[in-house]
Amino acid sequence: KRKYNPAEKQKVPKWKAQSLAFRAVLKENRGGAIDPNEAAIIQQAQNDEGVKCNICGRKFNESAGPRHIKFC
Repeated sequence: KRKYNPAEKQKVPKWKAQSLAFRAVLKENRGGAIDPNEAAIIQQAQNDEGVKCNICGRKFNESAGPRHIKFC
């Protein structure tokens, strides 16, 4: 099993970034400190790519976004 090495400049899959961000938040709530690498992963999870609907605030991929916005 290969661990994620933040020194490597590869993109973390979306599911893994969300998982690591969730774990970092739990760690912080228990009184632990978040290191800069975890903070970068949280930032990546929050800034995931997509089209944001101005009405409901949800994010969609490039093809589904315009279709959703038409009826929302």
